[in-house]
Amino acid sequence: MLQSLYPSAERFSSILVFGSSPNSSEQYYILSRLSPEARVKVVHHDPFAQSPLAFELKADNALVIINRYITRGMVVWLKRHHARLSGLVWVLDDDLRAMTYSNSVPARNKIKPALTLFNQRSLLPMVDHMLVSTNRLKAIYADWPVSVTPPVTETPVQTRPLDIRHMYYFAKMHGPEHEFLRPVMQRILGLHKDASFSVIATGKTARRWKRIERVKVIPEMGVEAYENFLAALPSGGLFLVPLVRNKINASRSDAKIIEIVKSGSAGLIANARAYRRVLNDDSIRTAGISGVASDEDSWVDAIDKLLSSPNHAERNRSALRNFASQRFEKRLLIV
Repeated sequence: MLQSLYPSAERFSSILVFGSSPNSSEQYYILSRLSPEARVKVVHHDPFAQSPLAFELKADNALVIINRYITRGMVVWLKRHHARLSGLVWVLDDDLRAMTYSNSVPARNKIKPALTLFNQRSLLPMVDHMLVSTNRLKAIYADWPVSVTPPVTETPVQTRPLDIRHMYYFAKMHGPEHEFLRPVMQRILGLHKDASFSVIATGKTARRWKRIERVKVIPEMGVEAYENFLAALPSGGLFLVPLVRNKINASRSDAKIIEIVKSGSAGLIANARAYRRVLNDDSIRTAGISGVASDEDSWVDAIDKLLSSPNHAERNRSALRNFASQRFEKRLLIV
């Protein structure tokens, strides 16, 4: 039987989901944890916009769920209407301080976490439940009503073929990982002349990738377009999930595994804290999946070996899909 933070959706006049923009956290951590009878309104407020949050939103007896980042307009609205709300939940899957002060995050991408970090002192006293993605984030917010909540997804049935000669790296603000992967892929594409590589990148990162033969650069896209893109891949491939060691990645969740499964791919996964839950699973180890060490030679060797073993790749894909169906299932409802 599912546990629930709030046993019945009927106690709320409405459920308002506040976020700065649509993203995977909205789907994996919030919308997937709301019961079908919940009356949900998703409100996106751009922190770059000058307009305030819509004040015509009905606050009486509403449950507000904040998705990751908050804007000043949200804080003003919450302070004004907090006494009329029936609950306030904050869902957070990023280390705000690490993102704000990281040298690897572009300045524009620091604005949302920086604004949230600035405003959280006003927000936290109003929060009834704080749901975070990792134990490290739980430790950061240990003084508040915080609990760890893994992502939730519906695991798709695998019907598409698997061709691991097609390799993928799909991540937006992972500059260090792009820098790490580029020499790895230069070596791999030199060893395997029938292989290709697809990567999501923009700006200077995209220009650097385009210098390498048999690399397809895909423009960045919104979360809904990305979900459709993964679902429309003609075949599964080899999905690469490197993760360099830094403060941001110390609080990463293992939600990237969901993308591997949705793409219908086998996966090579970094031996990192974020994927410990995956890599320590008995079914994963039985399938011969182990984390790849964070150095260039280890990644070249791991990719080379898997490209030479289609049967191992198929076992890898099946094990990751089974893991996702069991470990990312719905065990907790917000309401």
